[in-house]
Amino acid sequence: GKIAVTPRVIFADENLENKGPFPLERGKPTTLSFYLAISTWAEDFENIIIKTKIPLGVKLTGVFGGEFKPENFFYNPETGEWVYRLDELQAGFGNLYNEYLLLQQIEVTPPLYGEFNRFVVIPKMTISAKGKFSNQTFELTTDPITIGEIKK
Repeated sequence: GKIAVTPRVIFADENLENKGPFPLERGKPTTLSFYLAISTWAEDFENIIIKTKIPLGVKLTGVFGGEFKPENFFYNPETGEWVYRLDELQAGFGNLYNEYLLLQQIEVTPPLYGEFNRFVVIPKMTISAKGKFSNQTFELTTDPITIGEIKK
């Protein structure tokens, strides 16, 4: 089996109304849609845990969509610790069916100083999951998303 998690951050979104300057401007807040697209092949998966740390300059607005369930989510605003858990996902997302989409709105206020386009909005994420048939544990890491990579 195989599991993939693809994060993306966009401004113009039919599912959420985002506000603020785009392209982003230093010191000015802009809301954005943060998507996680999960694909599963060849087997069902269980105990899926997705983790990251939300950086300074990025806030969660409390608005969510897609398959996002607040009861599966843990966030500590003091430390930025962000954890999403799924008990199980069947095979076929992203190929037989649409990707399994988690959506959260974030508010990004770029710093006044520093390398603007390299400012990290969503750091790398670590994902662990267990294949139900193979009993194999899968560990994945995504690349971080910077301001320069945000799509309109």
